[in-house]
Amino acid sequence: MNQEPQETVYAQEIREEIRRRMAQLASLFFVSLGLLIIFMAEVHRSGAGMDLVGMAISVIGLLVWMVMQRWLTTSMWLAVVGSLIMAIATARWAHSVYPLGLLCLPVGLLVIHSGPWPALFLTLSVTALLLADGAQAPHFCALASVWGAFGLTWVSLHHANTATQWSWSSYARMRDLLEESRSQQVRLKEVQEDLTQANAELARLSDRLLAMSRIAEDARRAKEEFVANVSHELRTPLNMIIGFSEIITESPELYDHKLPPELLADVEVIQRNSRHLAALVDDVLDLSRAEAGRMALTREYVGIGEVLEEAVTAVWPLFESKHLDLTLDVASELPMVYCDRTRIRQVVINLLSNAGRYTERGGAHVRARQEGGMISITVTDTGPGVPLGQQERIFEPFEQYYGGTALNVGGSGLGLAISRRFVEMHGGKMWLESEPGKGATFGAMLPLSLMSHRNAESPTRWINPYETYEPRARAWRAPAPVIRPRLVVLEQADTLSHILERYEPDAEVAGVTSLGQALQELAERPARALLINSSAPYAEVHNALQAKGLPFGTPVIHCAIPDKLEAAEQLGAAAYLLKPIQQETLFAELDRLGRPVRSVLIVDDNAEALQLFARMLSARDTPIDILRASSGSRALALMRERRPDVVLLDLVMPQVDGFAVLRECQQDEALRDIPVIAISALDTMPGGFVTPFLAVSRGDGINLQDLLRCVRALSAVLAPPDGADAAASAETPAA
Repeated sequence: MNQEPQETVYAQEIREEIRRRMAQLASLFFVSLGLLIIFMAEVHRSGAGMDLVGMAISVIGLLVWMVMQRWLTTSMWLAVVGSLIMAIATARWAHSVYPLGLLCLPVGLLVIHSGPWPALFLTLSVTALLLADGAQAPHFCALASVWGAFGLTWVSLHHANTATQWSWSSYARMRDLLEESRSQQVRLKEVQEDLTQANAELARLSDRLLAMSRIAEDARRAKEEFVANVSHELRTPLNMIIGFSEIITESPELYDHKLPPELLADVEVIQRNSRHLAALVDDVLDLSRAEAGRMALTREYVGIGEVLEEAVTAVWPLFESKHLDLTLDVASELPMVYCDRTRIRQVVINLLSNAGRYTERGGAHVRARQEGGMISITVTDTGPGVPLGQQERIFEPFEQYYGGTALNVGGSGLGLAISRRFVEMHGGKMWLESEPGKGATFGAMLPLSLMSHRNAESPTRWINPYETYEPRARAWRAPAPVIRPRLVVLEQADTLSHILERYEPDAEVAGVTSLGQALQELAERPARALLINSSAPYAEVHNALQAKGLPFGTPVIHCAIPDKLEAAEQLGAAAYLLKPIQQETLFAELDRLGRPVRSVLIVDDNAEALQLFARMLSARDTPIDILRASSGSRALALMRERRPDVVLLDLVMPQVDGFAVLRECQQDEALRDIPVIAISALDTMPGGFVTPFLAVSRGDGINLQDLLRCVRALSAVLAPPDGADAAASAETPAA
């Protein structure tokens, strides 16, 4: 149905309703006016004539009301004719012109009933009759009443029609919006069906990936075992290198002879590269502990020129020893790059180290330029080059190319593989351009900012081994979602928040310090889960959550990850320092004790470590009496005999280790007051665990299906190793 016929019907219905209401009002008016005239006639004793007029007017009103119930048009004409006769009869009976002012009633009713033109004709006729009768004041009063009624009624009717049209337009617009909303609901249902289908396909792919994940889990366990075994052996010599080089560069006056500036400069290079190596060791340990099996990046905005200068300085001795040239060309006004400084510096160092080892004449050239939204870093050398067939293989682990000769230039064959992995983790790419005998150019492209997630459709989406392929009958409507899981972390420190920000860069972490703030965060923006890092009893935390109330379906994960102070308290020590230890860190812990330190007992089974810490303490402003012990039993004896002010205790020692010394100090009242600073290359807790418990709850409860899923997931993650892994774990000391 078209809009114009609908609007016509709607307007007619409105006008019909207006006429009906006006007829009702006219009938009530006539009855009321008649009764009023009768009352006034009785009060003023005007005679029977006025009573008859009042009764006639009331009868007209009653007739209009009775006829209106069945014939609306007839009732309206009756009201018009009746009011006209009433006005004329009243004027003749009273022998006065003033009652003709009542002609305004039929004029107004006629405007409402038949429109402005019949009413205008009646108004002109009345005007002609009045002017023909005379031009006195009563005539003008009657004319004003008639024309005023005509004008006011016509204006009111005009506005009523305008309001009717506006209401119809609004109705039509709301109807169109309703139809559009229904169409959107249909499309939403289709999108919902698409998402349901996508979830079903993901579930089938998950079953296929389960077997592969078991294989990857075995490899991850082997890697973690290897890293756990070699981490202590890596950190201990690094502690020696960094510590002694720091003492030589910062406190050369401790040595009898004045050290030459060239030696200090070389030691500074050793110190810088050793610290870089220590940072890499920490990252290797982080890799072994990362649940997802990927290296964590510590991103910051850095100047790429500074990173390249540090890398060139680190490898300059290699090029100088072979009399090779090494040049750096960095474009001016390069923007800051959001990247991991250590990883990118290691990439450039690996490329320059390869160039230095393989190049015999000429040298290498480092170049940095901006290309669109990327930074291009290239390292060009004059070495033997790499043939096309070998260019992709050398990026694989343990693969090396010797330039067509049997000459082994050293290296493990991991540098290029690690470098490409680091660049790809930043969202960039690496490439190689080379010809045999003409050198090689290794390049890396780095984005200037964080790369957005791209959820491109994978071809495996259409692979279904259980069902036949059914082509889609319509276009894919579901948008590619970009969803960052949001986690609310409740803790007093920022230990757990820092871990999540480092190892879960795709998650949005909101840190709070009180339960009220946590509930406010959950109420304002929904979160995937509420994480509580607290050593409080689970029952206490659960009761507090039940009293406050959580949003429906929000899980709560309760754990207790200790910070450094808490770890030290659990060990019974005043502080805990992780190797490698810098001199300023050691001095800061001594100052934090809040007591004078005149004597220090150093306990370590490594003679070089004893010498290192003794050198550090000798550089302190106040003189310190230094005691040394190479075993735990000797340390306990010296603590009872000499009563040192502070004990620097290594935790890993043969026979009586540092943990046994701390337990003895807690049990012996004579040793309990001596502060102990624990020093080790191990994790903060014995056995390497992070939290002693893990509790999961949900305000609306956990149904049977979810409970079984949690049991399967947790048992798969926390199950003890079996077979060879169990044997290896049994041989590993618990520290």
